[in-house]
Amino acid sequence: MRVNDAVSGLVFAALGGALIQQASRLPGFPGQKYGPDLFPKILGIGLILCGVGLIVRGAKALTAGAPLLVHQEWMKETRAVLNVFAFIGAIVFYLVLSEPIGFIPVAFAVFLGLFLWFKVSPPRAVVVAVLATAGFHWFFGSLFRIPLPRGVLTTIL
Repeated sequence: MRVNDAVSGLVFAALGGALIQQASRLPGFPGQKYGPDLFPKILGIGLILCGVGLIVRGAKALTAGAPLLVHQEWMKETRAVLNVFAFIGAIVFYLVLSEPIGFIPVAFAVFLGLFLWFKVSPPRAVVVAVLATAGFHWFFGSLFRIPLPRGVLTTIL
């Protein structure tokens, strides 16, 4: 089922506002003009702007007589619906286990699981999962200095 863009726009704008509000709680870096709150705030602003664009487009469609809900063909395919739940499950898996286990093993498991789910060959899936995990860790942990969860690595290293 597909909802009108105005509904999606409201959700995106609300998520953007919540992201900005949560990002403003992050501590700043002394002596720097930006901190770990910059990137989430930029994403939040982008979500709000996209949400407003969707609201405008959805409102125009509603005034032109478009239905509020439209049933999508892909929802009749079991694999396509399971793909959506695979992504949602990966996000929940990361949110629940990243603190106790740590970013590196959980991110690797998420990448590898999704690659295998989408039928990437196992050797390629392992290599790309390692590279993606290392890349994300470098980008967020080193470049942006965002403290990623260490989990079990705290006691090992």
